[in-house]
Amino acid sequence: MFLERSEVHIDKDKDTYWAGSSTTLQDVDGDSIGLFSHLTYAVSDRFSMLAGLRYDKVEQEYRDASQSIDSSESEFSPKGRGDL
Repeated sequence: MFLERSEVHIDKDKDTYWAGSSTTLQDVDGDSIGLFSHLTYAVSDRFSMLAGLRYDKVEQEYRDASQSIDSSESEFSPKGRGDL
């Protein structure tokens, strides 16, 4: 069984001059996790089957002065193969 995890955090401050001055503040956060496992089963001496499953979950948040967006996605990905 394999596990991977990552986190991202970005802060941006920006002063611009366009008909006066304004400040844009942006905050981006992200968190993801992936879990994978596989199993090989010998059907006979010459034939084996491999089955695997991966689970991914991603969460992201974006905030600035005018909006706040949160998203979350998760997915299962089955895999399979037979070998002679």
